[in-house]
Amino acid sequence: FSFSSPEYRDHGLNKFVEYPLDSTIWVEGTFYVGWTQTSAANMNLGFDRNRNNANKIFFKTGPSWQATQQQGSLMIRPVFVAAQDPFTGLEEPLANGSELLLFPNPANDQVWIRHAAPLPGAIAEVVDATGRMVHRSTWVQEAPLTTASWSNGLYTVRLLDATGVPQAWSRLMIAR
Repeated sequence: FSFSSPEYRDHGLNKFVEYPLDSTIWVEGTFYVGWTQTSAANMNLGFDRNRNNANKIFFKTGPSWQATQQQGSLMIRPVFVAAQDPFTGLEEPLANGSELLLFPNPANDQVWIRHAAPLPGAIAEVVDATGRMVHRSTWVQEAPLTTASWSNGLYTVRLLDATGVPQAWSRLMIAR
């Protein structure tokens, strides 16, 4: 895959640079993001000193791979495409004023889902930014939902009644 020149985006705190590929790459499961620099042209890349992932950053300028000595995380944001955008495709909150409360939000290893109305047999569903369901279980208001295995990012949490009718939804951020 190749690209010719970056596209600069004027939104966000520090703006972003997007390198469009010549075709879509379909991924599933665990995947790795990297690049090969084939010219002396500068490639824009962010670096976050707040989260140390130095043990996951490798480079190769000679015959073998080396681990970085820089303490932090590379900031590469791959752009995902799904058949339906799970965030723009959501209906507006329900007219009955029913609110879904998630706390803490952003969450780390667990989150509590609270709803004002009793919903016996209700189901909690969680969908990631690619539209993949990462969790579905019977909802228990006074028990936390374990999020430790989920990746950092934005999720949609829906609460459905026992017949499968959506009662409330909210967005959840996982940040570690």
